[in-house]
Amino acid sequence: MELFNYHMHNHYCDGKGEPEDYVKKAIQLGFKAIGFSSHAPVAIPNNWTMKQEDLGKYVDEILSLKEKYKEKINICLGLEIDYIKGIMGPGDEIYKAIPLEYSIGSVHFMPIKDSGEYLTVDYSEEELRKIINDGYDGDAYKFVEAYYTFIREMASSSKPNIIGHLDLIKKFNKDNLFFREDDSRYVNQIEKTLQVIKENKLIIEVNTGGVTRGYIKEYYPSEWIIARCKEMNIPMNISSDAHVVDNIDGCFDAAAKQLRDNGIEEQKVLFEGKWIYSKL
Repeated sequence: MELFNYHMHNHYCDGKGEPEDYVKKAIQLGFKAIGFSSHAPVAIPNNWTMKQEDLGKYVDEILSLKEKYKEKINICLGLEIDYIKGIMGPGDEIYKAIPLEYSIGSVHFMPIKDSGEYLTVDYSEEELRKIINDGYDGDAYKFVEAYYTFIREMASSSKPNIIGHLDLIKKFNKDNLFFREDDSRYVNQIEKTLQVIKENKLIIEVNTGGVTRGYIKEYYPSEWIIARCKEMNIPMNISSDAHVVDNIDGCFDAAAKQLRDNGIEEQKVLFEGKWIYSKL
């Protein structure tokens, strides 16, 4: 299959390495196109998103690399942009002033009732437990509903090109610690969310990052969700969510096989400014 990856992080946020290192590695591996998607700045204090003062430098550097390597690889300028209700989202005006070629929309932050505090769903098991206990009265399925409600709101209001790691909340749910994916309350939220994604003609990524970094044993999203995407004709693409150069093609062959095993023969990719389908 032809190689593409639109979810990569470097030193501008919580990744490691220079953007040019990723370009050189991608060329070495024979990638046809790559996209940079550093975490967009967030007003909530944290140590993993890009600093506001670095956004301009990031844009300039990626555009410079795009020109420098245009004869060898197609490079796309993107951002992974958080949806935080009432605060920010991928559709905000600020991003229209940047020559972005695509956006990945993600939900990491969850509000803790009226405290003004926001915690992240993928930081640690302890933090996830605190979100559920303090934010949703200890009811994991209330939390599940809130998380997927935010995904649906983001999909319908902000319309990012790609939905990032759709079921990120499973990262610290090993052995069904907090919720079960076969529980009707969970399944119903997924079904409602996929319907909104389909209606808005968005792409769902098959994100291998949780597996390559050793957190989970199944990609985002779980295989049963991939099967539903096939049934609903929702386009998908494979990404590695790389935070180090060596992971830019992490588990790509296995992820492609899983898609093919579920009847998905193509991925939707951005190439030379157009969204096209590429055979897996």
